[in-house]
Amino acid sequence: MKRRLIAAGFTVAALAMLAMLVLDSQPIPIEAHLAHHAAVAELDRSAEDAATLVASLESARASNQAFGDGARAVLARFEESPGRLRTLVFGYAGRALHENRVRSRFDAYAATVADASSVTHTALSEQASLVQSLDVVSRSGPALIERMRDIRLDEAARTTFEL
Repeated sequence: MKRRLIAAGFTVAALAMLAMLVLDSQPIPIEAHLAHHAAVAELDRSAEDAATLVASLESARASNQAFGDGARAVLARFEESPGRLRTLVFGYAGRALHENRVRSRFDAYAATVADASSVTHTALSEQASLVQSLDVVSRSGPALIERMRDIRLDEAARTTFEL
């Protein structure tokens, strides 16, 4: 009998604690759910943009062509990603607890995007210089090769001809 009373007492106490937790809990606002799904979509889009940029850079490098306007638009969208993500992650009410947990991860993401953007701009300028140099060589190539052969720079003339 004593055991049953003690078990019943613990059961009532557990139910009371559960009821207090239920009454004390707050639902996650719908804005948080919407922001979460939009942030995931933005991160996916950013990853796709990064892959597109890498493929465009590799293609431009392989074909000795300048970086295209479409790829520049993708780069601009990629660079704007941290700003869009900031409004999604930190732009709704009831986010104070959430903000502390996510701030360092967001800052790391923004720094990574900035670094990738810097590297991409460097690669773009180097590719533009390469394309310009190759254009000069292709326009003045025959005369340049003939002059190299005249002064016995056969190896340099052969390399220039291959370009």
